[in-house]
Amino acid sequence: MESSFLIVGLGNVGAKYQKTRHNVGFLVVDQIAKGQAKAFHSKRELKADFADFILEGKKVVLVKPSTYMNLSGEAVRKTIDYYKLDKSNLLIIVDDVDLPLGQLRLRSGGSSGGHNGLKSIEAQLSSKDYYRLKIGVGKDINIPLADYVLGNFTEDETEKLNVAIKKAVEIVEAFVAGGYQGALNKLSQLR
Repeated sequence: MESSFLIVGLGNVGAKYQKTRHNVGFLVVDQIAKGQAKAFHSKRELKADFADFILEGKKVVLVKPSTYMNLSGEAVRKTIDYYKLDKSNLLIIVDDVDLPLGQLRLRSGGSSGGHNGLKSIEAQLSSKDYYRLKIGVGKDINIPLADYVLGNFTEDETEKLNVAIKKAVEIVEAFVAGGYQGALNKLSQLR
């Protein structure tokens, strides 16, 4: 079997956060697991929930950190060490308030943009060089940022979000099949 891929969706654990803007990463990996008919199982020692499967002859490990967002890096670091994974096969899926709702952006590195989950990952990996798929959740200047990202999507927003999640699943599949370039190609096709 070829190399393994680590796909990490960022979010906060708990029912009250389930459908919040900050949990877009969880929503995407949940959709991938559902499409593969896989359920998540907990590994306490790794501080995360996991689902794994084979896609195109490659092992894919889906991860939802069971820490809060600002400690996500702990689960990422422990999982990379446990599975002996190469950072070049790591993709983080995260919400982004600086992108319009539903817009997707794929990056190979760069700044955390103030996102606490990405800051934690950078601290734990001692690097900003990892792939990230950002999903726009928009922002409302009339609502404090913390309240906004921890708020639920409206009914209208949910429709756009569902389209973005479907596209994100296709991009993740393309990442596994063809690496970063394959994912970039898929993103440009979906625009």
